[in-house]
Amino acid sequence: MSPARSSRAIVSLALGPRRWRSEAACFSGGEVPCLPDELIYDDANIIYTPEFYQTHEEIALLQRYGSEIAKDQIAEGAVLINIGAGDLNKANYLLEELRRRGRKVTYLALDISKRSLTTNLCDYAPGDKGVSVYMAGLWGDFRAGVAFAATVTQKPRVFLSLGSVLFNDPWQKAVGSLRDLILAGMDGHDVHSSKVWAAYHSRPDLFEEFFHNGFLHANKLLGEDVFHPGDWDIRAEIETEEKRHRFFLQARRDIVSEVEGRIKKKGLAIDWFDADKRSEEDVRSMCAEAGLEVVQLWACKDSDMRQYLIGPGA
Repeated sequence: MSPARSSRAIVSLALGPRRWRSEAACFSGGEVPCLPDELIYDDANIIYTPEFYQTHEEIALLQRYGSEIAKDQIAEGAVLINIGAGDLNKANYLLEELRRRGRKVTYLALDISKRSLTTNLCDYAPGDKGVSVYMAGLWGDFRAGVAFAATVTQKPRVFLSLGSVLFNDPWQKAVGSLRDLILAGMDGHDVHSSKVWAAYHSRPDLFEEFFHNGFLHANKLLGEDVFHPGDWDIRAEIETEEKRHRFFLQARRDIVSEVEGRIKKKGLAIDWFDADKRSEEDVRSMCAEAGLEVVQLWACKDSDMRQYLIGPGA
């Protein structure tokens, strides 16, 4: 199908509440139980603290290279699908360049938060009918967004993954069905650097609010208060081999779930909100393993943030 060319429209996708409810209840997914990140991203915002360099440095990349990317990589009539759009501030640097050039494209912003989508589309979507960039929102999670993208037959398609969205999910699973161009941001900083640790720990009050917001969302889906702030410690560590900063929850006591008829034992650890750090070499290797290749990359001085243009391998 071809997406409707109407500015500020929001398409409601399958949000997958049953899947989240199941994962929140059973903690499925691997040796270490985990909760879906979508539970956290419910309008809470931590990305603009001074120490959260990922946002500022990726914006700097798009400010510097947005014109080049728009000119050389985004074709007339393209459909841009931003998976995990969040704040449209970053994408807007690219969209403004496309508007300036009069390049006719459709931009679809996928977000788990309907309120965020509505606010951002009102802020950034042009109101006049003569503009070249048409914007619409997709309200749903990553899985629903990828399923919807498969129905978009208009070509070419370009997937945007700003903020390391793709690289923070299981790689083969994340890119398995994406066989178009992907413009993806990735943080390549040394995971042991003080800069990385400060990004997640300089404002513990904000991160506590961030996770407690996720507790509320999880409890709403479960239909009972399994996640009470007083029952869970929020911990963090660096996983050297995986090059990952990891947040996890740890139960302070046995927690009884009446709905599912289970007990979460004291000491139970649950992964929640990992952030991988991948070098250029790592990214090229991951792409090759998935049958993809890095077509081009962009970097700024004194930063290990990168923007990668990824496409099908030869």
